[in-house]
Amino acid sequence: MEPVISDERVRQLEKSLLISDRFSKSRKPESLYGTLMPREALSPVLEKFLKVVKQREGKGERGRAGFSYLVPGEAKPTIGHGHQMVKGDRELFSKLFGDTVNYDDLLGGKTALTEKQMDTLARRDVKWKYRELQEALPNLKTFSDDLVVSLADSYFRGGLPKSPKTLELLKEGKFSEASKEFLNHKGYRESKGGFGEKGHLPGIAKRMEIHAGEMLKEESRKK
Repeated sequence: MEPVISDERVRQLEKSLLISDRFSKSRKPESLYGTLMPREALSPVLEKFLKVVKQREGKGERGRAGFSYLVPGEAKPTIGHGHQMVKGDRELFSKLFGDTVNYDDLLGGKTALTEKQMDTLARRDVKWKYRELQEALPNLKTFSDDLVVSLADSYFRGGLPKSPKTLELLKEGKFSEASKEFLNHKGYRESKGGFGEKGHLPGIAKRMEIHAGEMLKEESRKK
């Protein structure tokens, strides 16, 4: 039996879908969630990125594919392949799916996205995140596909944006230093121990080590 969430809880969730000050002050809201990326086929590197996202994010909670759920420690619901629902998604979902989905029911966990709808949303998300990564790293086109996919994956999960020093070092082509700086992070140290303020799991540290490793490999590739 599917859990029924009250209308009041849906309203509370919707109020919690606030864009962070860092983004809202630096970008127009529509650049965050209102703009639909062109629907042409994905480039090879974006197809690789999409594949990584689907593999690592899954489809939601076990046995409830496509339903919204709350990640421990997060206030905003997530749905599909790791899409965190934010202010403005009502409009976005309407543009993507028309009247085929009821946003309130999705937000409240009463109905689910279909496989095709999850794929459509994920494709939009990888294009959006890749565009943000390009803005953060103007020299991205000079990186290998393996590093680009790794950085895009970290950007998707919010890790790389929280390390501005790493981004600056990557801009300068200092891959070895960027690798070290990326792991110079409180979240990494907490996750390494398997616990912390936000209940970090060891898997987070392992993923960060993989990304740092790709930065180191890039140093060798450039040489």
